Amino acid sequence: MLQNRIRPDLNENDAQQDLIARNELEKYIFDIENAIKNLDQQIVDAEQENEELEAKYSAYGQKISDIMIKLSTKKCRIQIRRSILDQREETDPAKVNELLFQFEETRRMLLQQVVQGNAQPDGTYRWKVRKEHAMGASIKE
Repeated sequence: MLQNRIRPDLNENDAQQDLIARNELEKYIFDIENAIKNLDQQIVDAEQENEELEAKYSAYGQKISDIMIKLSTKKCRIQIRRSILDQREETDPAKVNELLFQFEETRRMLLQQVVQGNAQPDGTYRWKVRKEHAMGASIKE
């Protein structure tokens, strides 16, 4: 005889149906708990994958930025060379002296104003500092 401890007023048939319903409910709850655990694991996996993708996108963005800087400096060099080649037929001494002065001023400005650095693997930069960058002061100061 089935004993129904929760509802002792039920007869044998009702108690059996109640027990079956409780077992089905427990199975349903167990399935829901497993589904929640699986969803939690999927969320954790998705977050890890998202972090990995963000790191990759960040690295790609940095590489693209580095490439663009290199391309812009290369374009600058190409433009300077073109400018020099465009003026190669100049024979007027005054004009030649003026062009030489302009190129010398450009060279000085690039040496004094542009500090070149190399990106290190740890994310820092190693700077190529020259005495021209000191602007009158010693580099050691």
